[in-house]
Amino acid sequence: MKTLTTKIRLAVLLAIYLMGIPASAQVLLPQISWAVGGNLTAQTASICSSTTCVIMPVNAISNGVAWQITGTFSGTVTFEASLDGTNWIAAAVIPVGTTRTLVSTATAAGTWTQNVTGLAQVRARCSTYTSGTIAVAAKRSMGTPPSQ
Repeated sequence: MKTLTTKIRLAVLLAIYLMGIPASAQVLLPQISWAVGGNLTAQTASICSSTTCVIMPVNAISNGVAWQITGTFSGTVTFEASLDGTNWIAAAVIPVGTTRTLVSTATAAGTWTQNVTGLAQVRARCSTYTSGTIAVAAKRSMGTPPSQ
């Protein structure tokens, strides 16, 4: 009986979870963390492809995303956010380290955190590119979002 009760509770929680999330942002099972990544090696004005953007879908239980940029490069990565997955705006991130000043771009390797509460997607877009390889990794998690 305990197993059946647990399954019913999980099914109800999953149904409640999925009702409030657009189909484009749904995942079948809530996850504690989820990671994406890629190499950005080409410039684009605003259109993303696998070589110009790393996109992280977020959902109602996602509170924060950590971004890590590695590599030797000359270029700019712009952090952006969207409520609908179509319209994007520059978004603030916080560098991890001694300085905690909000920024929306990166021109060097480093790690940043981002509050994603209420958003549908966030991305790191190569907004200018001169040379090198920009390796971007992102990991989302649930829990207390970083303060901004």
